[in-house]
Amino acid sequence: MKKVPSLGVDSVVFDLEDGVAADEKTTARSTIPDVLTNQMTVPTTTEVVVRVNGLSSGLMQEDLRSILTRSPSGYPEALMIPKVQSTEDVDEVDRIVGEVCPVAKNQPLPLFLLIEDPLALLNLRDICSHGTKNCSSVVAQVIVFGSD
Repeated sequence: MKKVPSLGVDSVVFDLEDGVAADEKTTARSTIPDVLTNQMTVPTTTEVVVRVNGLSSGLMQEDLRSILTRSPSGYPEALMIPKVQSTEDVDEVDRIVGEVCPVAKNQPLPLFLLIEDPLALLNLRDICSHGTKNCSSVVAQVIVFGSD
């Protein structure tokens, strides 16, 4: 994270998911919000995205709570959501964000949705349509394809 100001990149993704060992999750959850609220750490020209843990991990709600309970000036520009498989997943993310971040109802947070398996690919049209039209606290803006 200390290198971000010197990289000159358009976008940076801070990872709370696979890039963080299980015993380091708590530390990462406190470090990322500190970085986001310190304007000197991340240049204003750099888009900041935070990749949270997937719904099935049981860790997403705590990730979002740690990131979105501070001042809106410290919010990331977008949230990256891994392992999205259905419109129900998008609805659950919308519900959690709405709970932990009431401000998002006035200005929905952009989502980068990770499509990582065949079921998600089969549901892609519905996921995209639903994520752009049917949510109150989030809006799907980017689709990212990946797999193991």
